[in-house]
Amino acid sequence: ITETLIRHLANVVTGSAVVEYEGKTIDLETPWRRVSMADIVKDKLPGNLDLSALANDEEGLASAKAAAKEAGVPNIDDYESVGEVLNACF
Repeated sequence: ITETLIRHLANVVTGSAVVEYEGKTIDLETPWRRVSMADIVKDKLPGNLDLSALANDEEGLASAKAAAKEAGVPNIDDYESVGEVLNACF
């Protein structure tokens, strides 16, 4: 439903499902790529670390925080779980 709504609105507003945004061309035709939040973060972290595969223990949290810091995520020491680090990275 969301894809259909967004595509329809783009067509109504701009006359096309292909729009320019901040110098980038975005094609709103369906189907859109299906990807999990964890996979998006994994693609951006050094070494493609999969945070969703880490245990939510001290070692897992330390690994998650180290990768997030290396990726430039701010205030990472404020988080107390691997899930919170994943969310911050997203």
